[in-house]
Amino acid sequence: MHDLDAVLLRRTGTVHLDGARPAPADSDAAAATDATATTADAGLTALEADLADRGRLLTAPLRAALAALDPAGLVEHGTALLARLDALLGADRTHRPLFSGFPNSVPTDVDQLYGRRILALLRQRPDQPCVLCTRTGTVRAVSPCFHLVCAACWDGAGYTACPVCGRRLTPGDPFTHRVSDGHDDDRPAHGGRRPRDRPAPHPLRPLLLAADRDATAAAELRRLLARATPPTPQDRDDTLLLLTHLAGTAPDEIGRRLPTRIPVRETKALVLAALLRDPRTRAAALAELAARLDTATDVLRLLSAWSDGTAGLDGRPGRMRGVPRWLRRELLAVLDRLDLATAAEEMLRREAWWKRAGEVLHPYEAHARHPRAALAFALLRRTDPFAHQGLYDTMLPTVARHESVVELRYQDTGPRLRLVTWGRLVERALAAADLSTAVTLLRRRPGELLRRLDQLLTLHHRGLGAAVATTPLPEGLADALREALPRVAPGVLLGALGSLRTRTVAGGHRWVDPAKGGLGPAPAAPSPFGQNPFRQNPFGPEALAAGAFADVPRRVFFPRGSVARARSVPELRPPLTERSVGAVLALMEAEVLRRFEHAAARHDGAEGPAGAVAEVAVIDTGLAAVPVPATERTTAKALVPLPRGSAVPLPAGDVVRLFLHWKEPPGVTVDLDLSVAFYGADWRLLGMCDYTRLVWGQRHAVHSGDLTSAPAPDGATEYVDLDLPALAADGVRYAVPVVFGYNDVPFERLPDAFAGLLACDPAAGDLAGGAPAAGSRRQRRPRRSRRGRPGGAHYNPGAVRQRFDLTGDSRVCVPLVVDLAGRTALWVDTHLGAVGGTHGVARHGRAIGLLARDLTRCFEPGRRVSMRELAVWRAAAGGAAEIVERDADGALWSWRRGTAEAAAAFATRVLAGAAPDGVPAVAVDRRVGTGTAGEPRRPEEAAGAAGAPDPVAALIGRRRAFLALRDGTARPVEARGTVYRVFPGEVDGCPNLERLTAGDLLAELAPPGSSDVPTGETVAGPAARPAGRDGR
Repeated sequence: MHDLDAVLLRRTGTVHLDGARPAPADSDAAAATDATATTADAGLTALEADLADRGRLLTAPLRAALAALDPAGLVEHGTALLARLDALLGADRTHRPLFSGFPNSVPTDVDQLYGRRILALLRQRPDQPCVLCTRTGTVRAVSPCFHLVCAACWDGAGYTACPVCGRRLTPGDPFTHRVSDGHDDDRPAHGGRRPRDRPAPHPLRPLLLAADRDATAAAELRRLLARATPPTPQDRDDTLLLLTHLAGTAPDEIGRRLPTRIPVRETKALVLAALLRDPRTRAAALAELAARLDTATDVLRLLSAWSDGTAGLDGRPGRMRGVPRWLRRELLAVLDRLDLATAAEEMLRREAWWKRAGEVLHPYEAHARHPRAALAFALLRRTDPFAHQGLYDTMLPTVARHESVVELRYQDTGPRLRLVTWGRLVERALAAADLSTAVTLLRRRPGELLRRLDQLLTLHHRGLGAAVATTPLPEGLADALREALPRVAPGVLLGALGSLRTRTVAGGHRWVDPAKGGLGPAPAAPSPFGQNPFRQNPFGPEALAAGAFADVPRRVFFPRGSVARARSVPELRPPLTERSVGAVLALMEAEVLRRFEHAAARHDGAEGPAGAVAEVAVIDTGLAAVPVPATERTTAKALVPLPRGSAVPLPAGDVVRLFLHWKEPPGVTVDLDLSVAFYGADWRLLGMCDYTRLVWGQRHAVHSGDLTSAPAPDGATEYVDLDLPALAADGVRYAVPVVFGYNDVPFERLPDAFAGLLACDPAAGDLAGGAPAAGSRRQRRPRRSRRGRPGGAHYNPGAVRQRFDLTGDSRVCVPLVVDLAGRTALWVDTHLGAVGGTHGVARHGRAIGLLARDLTRCFEPGRRVSMRELAVWRAAAGGAAEIVERDADGALWSWRRGTAEAAAAFATRVLAGAAPDGVPAVAVDRRVGTGTAGEPRRPEEAAGAAGAPDPVAALIGRRRAFLALRDGTARPVEARGTVYRVFPGEVDGCPNLERLTAGDLLAELAPPGSSDVPTGETVAGPAARPAGRDGR
């Protein structure tokens, strides 16, 4: 889905009817209009039904606009809209599981099925009776695998692939007995309705009418460029498409239309590289280089993006594309203007990348014109200065001016220039516990100061011991923080805040105390290794297999790379004192509130729904389980973009269906496997549902069968149905879905691969299928639906709750962890390092369990700043007089700001759950918030009291509001203001609410000036007021 309308539909939920042909309205055409009115009404009704099947709903303005079209225009726009939605939901692919009657036709006795397959593989002969049923004349070879299959033993209508090896058959192979009507049974035609005799059971997302495509695209591009966090892969692709469209419509105005500052440096590099490649915008981009590139890493990002690489500089560098002389001169001039010590240190930090860059920049050719740039590359390459006399003579004055940071060292290979880096000086100071010098050095780079804050406090506690009670912070640190905090990027500020507050015993910090031989602060349990468990490797496979240290606290981190791979190490850091941490947290929270106050002041009085201070804020308590997004460079492209670590409720109902679809490249056989590993409350592996065990328990988990190839154009699809209550009754606490590349082909080589989760509704036929085969020799032919679909569609696009792409250099993907006790899914979006092939749960089950356990603990609520906290801080700092929280049951609770109450005190009171008068908050009733203390009204009670179906709408009325919702289940159609929501819903159809994303909220926290330039930290300026709508 690459066209502009598809991107705007996905991001903003808008539909554009530019170029539509309205129905004739003149008198001569009146008769024709009357004749076609009935047809148009019927077509619009059919379109609405098809949209409901896909989980979408027409808003009144869009329906009126479509109704005004002539029949041909309605067909054109309706068909295009359905095609884009099908591509978005994955419904435009063919979804045929191995067992066409899945889930009921999957054999229960998998061992018997496996034995019959092996017997047929080894002993079947074309000129002999069938080894399974002894019939003659029924054995024939199937294409393309040429396995011998007995038509009497294996029912072709029950299988969609070879029953022996699971490989897709050549289209038209007689074994399948398929009669095509032009569309696959599990692939709805665009515009074709699935027969339904009842309303759609799944939530419907409103579609909005947008009149000006160019204006909507420009507004969405401005929103993306104003983000203060690194872009996701989906955001990068969308930025390029929107930028290309803008350059095509107004190439001469591209420089003026770009924002004055683009906060995220890799986004800036992506934009400049795209404009430089386009001859129409090249001149304007060249004029912007000097002003927009202010670090050496900016130049490197631009070169990587110019070479069609990643501007995030992830992974290993590849060969860079040749740079024309006109661009080379500009980039060397930028490097020559930079501070030598800072630029050279950045280059040494990414040595391999810069050596690749030097191959295309040729810095020594222009050493006389750009001596600092040449010297920086000489330090990078460790060039012998005397081997190139002309080069040395030119650089000698530059070396003399930087003698404090450039040294001449004599090594075995000869004299070499060496840089004394800032990082080396910091490490020396920390190694010597010279905190005063370390703080002085770190003040130069605010981002590094916050990243090293934990280390500084730990060394301070270690040096003072009990005296830390009287001196909670190192000398000068408080002043350094007051100076640094206003300059750091939002992600660094919130990341440091979230990690530091858990470093006390009261904050839940647990650690391994080597002095005690186990966990601190509680005494350790007896160790199987004697008194000193560190004498052997206590975290090795032997200790884990023996059950030792099953509860060892660990630190989880995500090393930078092309995909997210979590690593964990034992937590060996002792806790910090409450006083030290409290002093730093107070400064950080005050800075967050100050930035939100400034953002509210900038927006106040601006045009549009967001241009005024909100009078009331409505916030879902469920956002406490949604962390503020950190780095999103490795985030998978998903239908619902979720921050890594988000815990969201599972769909209603007992059964959820996991799905996997992939298509292999030409000439390569790719076998992906969808598997689920089951763990108990202690994270011990209980079992699995995968290609080796199609049925688990009493059919409480059912696999659709193992497909071993996915040739174009249909590809292959696998499913796993999970009966959640039944699994929980079996003792399963956690279910971990995993996608394996069985034959070790990385996901990045596949032209199409995605997985996800959908809700199953038995009343809609989602669970229909053939009768269980139970390992019998011949499977019963599955019942067919009215359209020839076996028992109803396996893939219901309207029921898709999450869909994400499989990409990157990875063979094992762990997308989420399902907690059956809490009926939640933890979105982890991580990968497991694995090589060698034959990947499966049997091989990786223990590693997956340890990874899932560590991630579950890492993302426990409170360990990171949540979107609930961010929303409360924004509302309190923005001047809201009332903050209302909606709990999981729909009950509403109100907090009112006291007279002259400061924003910090108001936010603290709301987050702590304390009422203004010291008693539990009163439940909201109507618009005045009256009710009985401690007895919240349920939604139906509030709706009946207010005379409106939606209590949130009754509460807000016509007031200016800020809504932060996990689920978009609110309809304040008369309210004005802004809304952030995780999942789409009815709130998307409110015309006066401007939709915000988590990135938009973080952009409001961007500092006004640049900071921490040498570390490559994202720097942001004043956030432009978000324009347009974002559907994520």
